[in-house]
Amino acid sequence: MSQRAAVQVSATVQASPPRITLAWPTISGTTSLTIYRKLKTGTSWGNAIASPAASDLSWQDNSVTVGTVYEYRLVRVSNGATGTGYICTGIDVLPVDFRGKVVLLVDNTIASALNSELQQLEQDLRADGWGVLRNDVAPSATVSSVRGIIAGHYNADPANVKAVYIIGHVPVPYSGNQAPDGHDEHTGAWPCDGYYGEVNGTWSDNSVNNGGAQRPANRNIPGDGKFDQNNFPNEVELQVGRVDLFDLPAYSLPYVELMRNYLNKAHNYKLKSWTPQARGIMFDNLQFVSYPLAASGWRAMGPLVGPANITTAAQSATPFYMLVNNNSYLWTYASGGGGQETYDGVLTYHGAGNVGSIHNYAATNMNGVFNMSFGSYFGDWDNKNNFLRSALASGQALTNVWSSIPGWYFHHMGMGENIGYSAWATMNNTSLYAPLHDGWQGSIGKVHLGLMGDPTLRMKMVAPPQDLTVSNSAGAAAFSWTASIETGLAGYHVYEFASSGSITRLTTNPIAGTSYTNAAIPYIAGRQYMVRAVKLESGTSGSYYNLSLGAIGTAAGAPAPDCAGIVGGSALPGTPCNDNNPCTTNDAWSSGCQCAGVAPAAPVISSLSSNGPVCAGSTLTLSLSASGSGTLTYSWTGPNNFSASVQNPAITTVSAAAAGTYTVTVSNGCTSVQQSVNVAVSAAPSATITYGASPVCSTAGSIAVTRTGTAGGSYTAAPAGLSINSSTGAVAAGSSTGGTYTVTYTVAASEGCLAFSATAGITITEATSWYADADGDGAGNPGVTLQSCSQPNGYVAVSGDACPNDPLKTSPGNCGCGNLEPGSACDDGNANTSDDVIDGTCQCAGTPVNADCLGAPNGTALPGTPCNDNDAATGNDQWNANCECIGQVIDCLGTPGGSALPGTPCNDANPLTVNDAWNAQCFCLGEQVVFDCAGTPNGTAFIDACGQCAGGSTGLVPNPDVDADGDRLR
Repeated sequence: MSQRAAVQVSATVQASPPRITLAWPTISGTTSLTIYRKLKTGTSWGNAIASPAASDLSWQDNSVTVGTVYEYRLVRVSNGATGTGYICTGIDVLPVDFRGKVVLLVDNTIASALNSELQQLEQDLRADGWGVLRNDVAPSATVSSVRGIIAGHYNADPANVKAVYIIGHVPVPYSGNQAPDGHDEHTGAWPCDGYYGEVNGTWSDNSVNNGGAQRPANRNIPGDGKFDQNNFPNEVELQVGRVDLFDLPAYSLPYVELMRNYLNKAHNYKLKSWTPQARGIMFDNLQFVSYPLAASGWRAMGPLVGPANITTAAQSATPFYMLVNNNSYLWTYASGGGGQETYDGVLTYHGAGNVGSIHNYAATNMNGVFNMSFGSYFGDWDNKNNFLRSALASGQALTNVWSSIPGWYFHHMGMGENIGYSAWATMNNTSLYAPLHDGWQGSIGKVHLGLMGDPTLRMKMVAPPQDLTVSNSAGAAAFSWTASIETGLAGYHVYEFASSGSITRLTTNPIAGTSYTNAAIPYIAGRQYMVRAVKLESGTSGSYYNLSLGAIGTAAGAPAPDCAGIVGGSALPGTPCNDNNPCTTNDAWSSGCQCAGVAPAAPVISSLSSNGPVCAGSTLTLSLSASGSGTLTYSWTGPNNFSASVQNPAITTVSAAAAGTYTVTVSNGCTSVQQSVNVAVSAAPSATITYGASPVCSTAGSIAVTRTGTAGGSYTAAPAGLSINSSTGAVAAGSSTGGTYTVTYTVAASEGCLAFSATAGITITEATSWYADADGDGAGNPGVTLQSCSQPNGYVAVSGDACPNDPLKTSPGNCGCGNLEPGSACDDGNANTSDDVIDGTCQCAGTPVNADCLGAPNGTALPGTPCNDNDAATGNDQWNANCECIGQVIDCLGTPGGSALPGTPCNDANPLTVNDAWNAQCFCLGEQVVFDCAGTPNGTAFIDACGQCAGGSTGLVPNPDVDADGDRLR
């Protein structure tokens, strides 16, 4: 389960062409793979960059650059479970020369006894690129006072103070109210060294009130000096690590000697006096918990030693402490059920199931260098015989962390980062590296995270050079050293220490030999220098230039006169002096003891311009961009007696006299530079336009415009419809649409003057077509027309008179001009007709007169029309073809022509009658029904001689042969 929840990513790299190839071991049931990438400094992953096939075991990234540090995230889904893996990688990444400053906090009760080891530690830290800020503190001090010391260093140099290294039983902060191991009796405050790394947040001690924890140190009540927070109030600023071997009586050696052994062991590791095997071991004795608790171990070791170099131990066989006894491992992960033991009446968290105990570590050599472990209780490390701390007192162990809830992320160490960086990244991890934990907790705080070990440790070391000497070679520093025993070196870098503790590299590229001289580096007696071996490390994460500890040397020699002639004086080459030239800066003694400064360069005019050409009456601005050392001054001259001393002068309401050349002189008091710019000034445009009397009839022809003022403009009209010449402004009335228009005369912007416009109005009245009306009927002759804006005499606006001489007609119609049209009343002269009208043949004709069935001329009593035959027994009376009024007989239901006639069937609604029919009096009557003995209407069944109903519908034979003698009763 834990292995499925982690992706063990490794990488191989090449520089030409630049390529990073990621690889991962196969796992069954994989259904998807997704890859993300960011810069190491990036704070989010963004969108995925690749989705390899589920069966793929590698992927190449060809869009990378040499020297850049990347991080990759690989997400795998297998058998429905999501696994994640991370790797920090790059190609030939340059070395880190200065790692910042480390605050060294030392338990003052052991400082004197460990004086030589602590001096060696400080030397090692400086030799590894750290500035050291040491403070010895009492174990009885308050944690807030210790944090105040750290905050003071940080606030004095926040850009460079990076880490806190705690030596011994420096006061332990406690915070929170939680049980990360899931044991209710263990709920409360846990040790919180991250308090020393979070220097500017607010920590409270007033809300948690838990006095019931099993171990008194975990109880947390208001005002007891233990803090309320389960999570850090702000981002943790500093890396924190602690080596505290106090109160471990299971070991035969006292506290001071255990600390001495650790410091010497770490010193020898940094010198590469001993080197662990680049392999890891996984010992997961919590698989039964059904949570992937060991996933952080798989996830971390994959990129650091390579998946193929991880041994999976049988957790139920040989105990872990035996597996690592006198066996070398660079990384280990071990988990098991936490153990408790009472020692001298004190409850201790002394071990883990089948992993081991402090007693086992004290009797063997725990030879895992960088270690992760997990189990109940012992992650709470500030107690007697604590198992987490105890590993550091055994064998080759240098660090240990309680990893799973939360999980630790160490993948940066594969590219040379120190382990304190991993502690800092893990303490600040909120979502960048997922999952946050691999256990049962829905959510968990992080204040209990603690690194047991030297936070400055790096995973791979390079054997250092020895015996650096710095001598005087004709005033220049000459360096020589004994070569490193390391093979495959790229060379050596030389460094200079500043009094502030910072380090400056003096060599651009690694030096191949064991000596170096540069005339630009003056010899200065007493100054400290350092030389470090450089090696290109290539491993399962990538390649980077790794630095050894440095061999530190001090320039020594007999005092000699300085450049001022004073023996042992400070006027040495490279130091400040005064050449008494006010126009030089950075005066310094040269290697030939000449005091010379750097003369300031002449100011540089990068741009000089104006807003010209400008229009008369507007503002002229002159714009200058200049740079140079010292205070710059400006002097302007120009036309019309212009002068100014500001950088960007302006002249308001300019006239034509302002045109010409403007010159500026820029000076720094020692040197100057001059440059000019020409400016043109233009007269502002002005004009008016007018048209004649308006409105104008469209028959007027061309209408000219009258313009005064600036020529050369163009004419436009609005709205559309006016036919205008854009150059002359002339209007063609005949081709224009009638309407009122605004004509605009525009002189375009030019030579700094804005565009100018003037307007005039003009109305065009469209001429109307008029038609001659000779016969005065109001319609005109379409063949005789006249165009005019007013009505001429004898003309009308309506055309279409096809009979111009017929006052009664405007068109010939069907019968011609002068004749009546069809439908017009007339008299055909026939007395036997009526309603005479002109018919379709243009003839006058009337309607003949005819009598109807009642004798009325052209009457309505025609055959088929209603009448009254005066017979009450009929209905729907009508005239027939013979003009007889005849109706239909009304039936028994009152319907004329109906079928309910006497003798036809009906229903008298009496169930005791049948054959109902209408009689002559229109009564519906039926015949009475007679029921036989079987109840059948008019049936034939009867009571036979035997007294039974037989025959008819009964199905019984009358008078049956009861005695079966062949004779029936008769």
